[in-house]
Amino acid sequence: MIKVLKNPLLLTFFAALTSGCAVVKTTVQPPEFQVQSFQMTRYTIPNLLNPFEGEATFRMDVRVTNPNAFGLQIRRIQGDLLLDGQNFGQAVIPNLSLQPNGSDVVTTEFTLPVGLNLASKIADIAQGRRVDYLVKTNVQVDAGLLGTVTFSNMVVAQGNVN
Repeated sequence: MIKVLKNPLLLTFFAALTSGCAVVKTTVQPPEFQVQSFQMTRYTIPNLLNPFEGEATFRMDVRVTNPNAFGLQIRRIQGDLLLDGQNFGQAVIPNLSLQPNGSDVVTTEFTLPVGLNLASKIADIAQGRRVDYLVKTNVQVDAGLLGTVTFSNMVVAQGNVN
């Protein structure tokens, strides 16, 4: 004998229970990056007394946008700076909170020791020659109930400096 449920409350409960088997997948979209400015801000020239103590500092302002309908806590952005395809150093941006569909401008600096290759690129910049830059990053975000997600080898900035 088959019993029929006639209680509307029980029917609603069983309908909700069985519909829970259908998985609604929410994906975390990676943050988007737009370079606002990129420039060399400081250059200390190595000299005969201190041939290995020169350094160059590049400053980059980047607008970081959260394309998700929920907030993101960016735990770490670790970026590599490449000039004309050569890797010259890293910068780290820790702890950035982004509101749902929000954005913020962050500033980071790459301070690099000056070796022969970098000195050559700096000379090109000083003479007004075009030097292409590329910043590739690993971005770790905390999306709340959706967990922690790492986006690897994202190209977040590219262009040229002269």
